[in-house]
Amino acid sequence: MGSPLDPLTYHSQSPLVRGNEVEATLSNRSMRGVIIAQCEEPAFTTQPIGEITPFFYSDPQIRSAQFMAEYYGCSLGEALNLFVPFLYSLTEQVPCACSYNPVNITLSESQSQALDFIRSHKVSLLFGDTGAGKSEIYMSRMDEVLSEGKRALLLLPEISLTPQMETRFCNHFGSAVVLWHSKMTPKQKKVTLE
Repeated sequence: MGSPLDPLTYHSQSPLVRGNEVEATLSNRSMRGVIIAQCEEPAFTTQPIGEITPFFYSDPQIRSAQFMAEYYGCSLGEALNLFVPFLYSLTEQVPCACSYNPVNITLSESQSQALDFIRSHKVSLLFGDTGAGKSEIYMSRMDEVLSEGKRALLLLPEISLTPQMETRFCNHFGSAVVLWHSKMTPKQKKVTLE
């Protein structure tokens, strides 16, 4: 994970499934990786997988990382490095304990139409000039999702937008906002997860 390389091929005597986190040797260093797919034995020599860790990445995490790698032009390893794996011992889904008191957002007619479009499509892409009011649409839709007891994720296209968006979202959602980006130190990520 975190590697700028394309996916690599290793072999294992143990049964593995998509999402398993494993340890393997790369250039004489022990590294962690994620099983993405099983393949037929290749014609070239492969190295063995050393250990299967007690962590795994869910299919939605892997699919999100694959989308990010393709959309942002980074490697799959770099995209997966932004996610936190699950422990196998955590078999039950933990509901979100965050509470928030959303402030009513007043949308214009065109913003309301965009929100209706987003509601009616499983996947949609929202275009608009800077300052056109996309954030209000995102927050309105996130209010709806959170009120259903679900979670919402907002991916920002540029890390320089993070401080201003964090302020806006914290003002609206309060302590329900969790920030995560590639410039965070391991200690900051650990504190964020607590």
